[in-house]
Amino acid sequence: MNILFYLWRYPAYGGIEKVTTILANYFAERLGWNVSIVSHYGEHEDELLSELSEHVNLRIMPHGKNPADPDNTIFLQQVMVLLRPDVIIFQDCYFNAVPLFQINRDIPIIAVEHNTPDCYLKALSFEHYMHPINNLHDFVVFKMLYPYRWARLYLKTRRRHRLIYKISDAYVMLSPRFFCTFKRIAMMHSTSKLDAIYNPLTVKTELVNIEIKEKTCVFVSRLVSEKGICNLLRIWQLVEKEDKKWKLLIVGDGPERVTIENFIREHGLFRVKLVGYQKDVNSWLRRASVYLMTSIFEGWGLTLVEAMSMGCVPIAFNSYASVCDIIDNGINGYLITPFNIKMYVQKLLELFNNFDLRQSMAIAAAKKSHEFIIENIGPQWEQLIDKVIVQSNNK
Repeated sequence: MNILFYLWRYPAYGGIEKVTTILANYFAERLGWNVSIVSHYGEHEDELLSELSEHVNLRIMPHGKNPADPDNTIFLQQVMVLLRPDVIIFQDCYFNAVPLFQINRDIPIIAVEHNTPDCYLKALSFEHYMHPINNLHDFVVFKMLYPYRWARLYLKTRRRHRLIYKISDAYVMLSPRFFCTFKRIAMMHSTSKLDAIYNPLTVKTELVNIEIKEKTCVFVSRLVSEKGICNLLRIWQLVEKEDKKWKLLIVGDGPERVTIENFIREHGLFRVKLVGYQKDVNSWLRRASVYLMTSIFEGWGLTLVEAMSMGCVPIAFNSYASVCDIIDNGINGYLITPFNIKMYVQKLLELFNNFDLRQSMAIAAAKKSHEFIIENIGPQWEQLIDKVIVQSNNK
């Protein structure tokens, strides 16, 4: 079997890139398939290529960051002739994949959507409600023009989903719970190509050592507004008023770091520590007892599952469909009504004050994470690839 992954950026730090590595290694090493990755450009090659199996072939576009350059299309066409893939896995359906649309092919495509189908609309709505109005320009752009901007973005989102669905032989989402959103956004009723496969756990499972757990909450994310940084800070401000022992570690970096630093200083928070970007977050997760997620939306939440595998009890807003596939509310974590700050704080303090509850939930969280190991997810990909090839041959 010859498999070709096609995506915008690889190698790089990011969920799509991490999942691509796990799947490519599984296909190449466990199944003995011929696996190649074509990307437009790569980052941190010296650090990340060591994680990719030596049996996986990586090819970078000649003019990657300019997707419309004709040389990229010629390059991809030559790769198709040379590698003769049985299936193309289009791993990042949000970027402008001009070469994929322009090549002559009779090879089946599996497109993968790694976010909720209405992610850009959710981001725009969040901006509309949260952006401060400091002057007339802000009022016009973020308030008066919001209906026009939303309608324009909706039409663009609908066209994009319909286009990707049309060129694909299978369209994979990260949860069947996203199907309804896809149908609503794309305005499609016949969606037989839709399939759902969870993202695999991207760290090795290990025995959870409850004894080394500290009175620490951890938040791991890019520090951007859609991760709900504003809500995270409001939550912790209320927590510090009620509890004097627990601390919060914020792992990650991004444009909202300055906002966090200013908030900590202005409100006199003493038990929050920003540790910046960390290549290896496992050491932080092993010692933390609770994992906080405050995202406005997500596709899956790789770090959420990673934290659970390390025995962190998760608490998250029920703000995106697939979170219900990961957290069983009250059993291995808590799901909070979006965006009920009071309820979030209440459940968090409940965990702080009940060691036996934390322990039982930590064990249940680690057990739940095992559902997403590659040994369970990989065979689902095998079945889908086989089905797509059979359907393509019967056309």
